[in-house]
Amino acid sequence: MEHSKKYEPHQSVRYLNAESVSASDKPLPMLYADRENCCGCTACAEGCPANAIQMLADSEGFPYPVIDAKKCVRCGKCLQLCQLKKDQREKGYLQDETPVPESAKKTQPACCAVKHKDFDTRMASRSGGIFTALSDLVLDDGGVVFGCVQTEKFLAKHIRAEEKADRDKMRGSKYIQSDISGIFPQVKADLEAGRTVLFSGTSCQVAGLKSYLQKPYDNLLTVDIVCHGVPSPLVWKEYLQWQTQKHNAICTAVDFRNKRDFGWKAHVETLTMKKPSGETITVNSEVFKKLFYGEYLSRPSCYKCPYKSVHHPSDITIADYWGIQRIAPEFNDDKGVSLVLINTDAGRGWFARAKDSIELLEEKLEDSLQPPLKAPFDAPKDRTQFWEMFYGEPFETLAKQYGGYGLVNAVKRKLGGWKRSLKKRLHL
Repeated sequence: MEHSKKYEPHQSVRYLNAESVSASDKPLPMLYADRENCCGCTACAEGCPANAIQMLADSEGFPYPVIDAKKCVRCGKCLQLCQLKKDQREKGYLQDETPVPESAKKTQPACCAVKHKDFDTRMASRSGGIFTALSDLVLDDGGVVFGCVQTEKFLAKHIRAEEKADRDKMRGSKYIQSDISGIFPQVKADLEAGRTVLFSGTSCQVAGLKSYLQKPYDNLLTVDIVCHGVPSPLVWKEYLQWQTQKHNAICTAVDFRNKRDFGWKAHVETLTMKKPSGETITVNSEVFKKLFYGEYLSRPSCYKCPYKSVHHPSDITIADYWGIQRIAPEFNDDKGVSLVLINTDAGRGWFARAKDSIELLEEKLEDSLQPPLKAPFDAPKDRTQFWEMFYGEPFETLAKQYGGYGLVNAVKRKLGGWKRSLKKRLHL
């Protein structure tokens, strides 16, 4: 990628053909005043009756709705479909709005630890394999599954699956925002045709889908993931390009979290790469992980996410069950355990049907809370500096400054390990 000399994030809604708007025209819709108030769910674009909205990437690589002023009929439907701002308002996250208190106390979800009985299924999954158990039921019923897969260019994209082979591509983690364009209309078409549909995605994508649909469907099962934040596809692409140049090899496969070689708790990204000679090499790295957990890569709306709590818009919420080694060590073998929150009656019904293929322990919700179930992560104070460096310096400089890459960082880690070991021996 050829960097510009200056990082210039857009701060408000963008329009096409805005010069065609006259003073007498009805004002164009203001979809969001700040980037923190748009999650890119596509509900506004897919639901626009005039087809006047398209999703375009900003300078951080995140898609935002752009309104064509010539096509827009000023009906306001796009504003009605924005569920994120409604939920942010309830949480008090909208800076220009008075918080609206929740109208009624929400029911706490049931909580379980889950492992798929089939070991190979669990090893092919990111955690315990609950998504496979649920989606098997839907596919066996003749239904369809929508979920996120890794593309040939190692980006994230939602697809529609009627076969288990295509569904299997949805297993595992993808630490970048998924391209969900065109998916909501497909979901609606299948629902209207009477097909059973499982839609899986982030909480904001589920909320966006339900708002787009405008009514409940008995044949829809929604599953969301406990999300730390959606990282920038732009930084991921630049990271892959850096690794390609560094090793003089083309990437042929990506495992965002290599559970088979490093265990479930570890977070090591593994790239399989092919050199011009035909030699295949394996690159294990933690650079992208460190950028991700440093909170630099998250979409701005993630810092004001109203779904970072135990209450989610889906029927069933799934995650890695971090803390299971403390709560139920006998259930943990470092091969993956799913945390499952059952949020609705529909979710309870589907989960009951899945019990034949899983092992489970019922757990207390208060013992199972992890940071994304409590509150959003704060944006780092130097986030702007990070992005200015991304645009102004080679990626390797960014990797050393923020990603723990290089000899100096390796020495620091080694010294830190010795210091911790010494303290442990001296019982300090």
